[in-house]
Amino acid sequence: MKIFIIVFATFFCLSNIAFSEEELSTKIDEILSHPLIKPVDLTVYAYNISKSKEIYQREKNKQLNPASITKLLTSAAALYYLGAYYKFPTEVYLQEFPDDGGIVEGDLYIKGYGDPRMVNENIFNLVLELKREGINQINGNIYLDSSFFDRDYFRPGWQKDIGIRAYYAPVSATAVNFNSFTVYVKPASKEGKKPIVFTEPPLPKYFKIINNALTTLKGNTIEVDVKPKKGYLEVIVSGDIGINQRGKKFNRRVEDPDSYAVEVFRWFFNIHGIKVKGRFGIKEVPKDDYKLFYTYYSEPLMSVLKDLNKHSNNFSADQLLKHMGGQIYGAPATFEKGLRVIASFMEIAGISKSEYYITNGSGLSHENRMSSETVVKLLNYVYNNFQLMPEYLASLSIAAGDGTIRKRFFNTPCELKTRVKTGSIDGVASIAGFTINSKLEVISFSLIANGFNPKNYREISEILDSVVVELSK
Repeated sequence: MKIFIIVFATFFCLSNIAFSEEELSTKIDEILSHPLIKPVDLTVYAYNISKSKEIYQREKNKQLNPASITKLLTSAAALYYLGAYYKFPTEVYLQEFPDDGGIVEGDLYIKGYGDPRMVNENIFNLVLELKREGINQINGNIYLDSSFFDRDYFRPGWQKDIGIRAYYAPVSATAVNFNSFTVYVKPASKEGKKPIVFTEPPLPKYFKIINNALTTLKGNTIEVDVKPKKGYLEVIVSGDIGINQRGKKFNRRVEDPDSYAVEVFRWFFNIHGIKVKGRFGIKEVPKDDYKLFYTYYSEPLMSVLKDLNKHSNNFSADQLLKHMGGQIYGAPATFEKGLRVIASFMEIAGISKSEYYITNGSGLSHENRMSSETVVKLLNYVYNNFQLMPEYLASLSIAAGDGTIRKRFFNTPCELKTRVKTGSIDGVASIAGFTINSKLEVISFSLIANGFNPKNYREISEILDSVVVELSK
């Protein structure tokens, strides 16, 4: 029996021994010799944090477009300067507090500071809190104050007309629902009839639906276009939907975030039965005579970062970038100020401006540049800083578990023990993060590939994933 135990234990250990560094390099070189990779611009770097030693590199200093792993910089800077439990405020101002009957004489102002998660649920709660604080009727107007951000809604590095999908949403100080909305299209009960179309949130005065679509036997060509008009959006639905198909949903951005926010707040004041005698609009809080009545606080920053990194939320990343700029350097918050905050943090992390170039905090750009070594330097700094490390790691996607890699790395040494941020735009694939090998040594890594046919994204990503698997053995 003892001999069996010894033999079994020996076999188990041998089967889990990590490659030597030479064997690891040879294996990764073989993977990266794939015909699809040979013509691709590539930068790769892997570092054994437990041993403080480089274990693999290829063109580690080559600066390429990192796509969404740019968010690693934004989230690290936010944790450093704001802290994991930081909460975004939204302030409510009144000239006179409500009387015993809950009536407010004069106007009410709601000032936003760029909370990335001011979604329907939170707006519902904010207005409900005003009700609980004694407001039943406002005899004046309600104004939203978006002056904490400047009026540059769209990220540097791309044009505002690049697309209507939600991930191109503008950023603003009083942003609601990620400055986007959803269009639902369901087949009618009979062929030849127009499908059922509705929006979330349901704002019939703001979303004017033009339904040119049809329910057919096997249609599957539904498209949703959006055209901004003065004070509202045309939502144009065209194509066919099959009578037995499940409903489809389309996420779309808004063009003017302030007018959208006004309508959403109007909707929730109506829901809670708070009567407003005046109108809704956009206006800065007057400097004199108005007092802070109530402050609504967001979820902690660490909740925002989980959505930002695990699901690669572009809107949240650039909201956060601007907010940091305003908090550190004063209002109005700008992209330039936010980038200064990141530059200050990177310098603290030992990374000079010459080692990277970014124009926004999301990576949704063809202008950003950094090398795999720069990314790994950042990861190593965060890992060795206990103030940042726990929440930072918790914000990353878990292999075969959640986020952008929930369907990747099944039945590999990476499964449920590798945490990463991924990136992808046309011709770009990237992955960076942490793993552990069979010796329980912590490995940081970054792989960035540029210049391939976008049709080959899946194959390129699988090749990069194979390298991460080798690092985890």
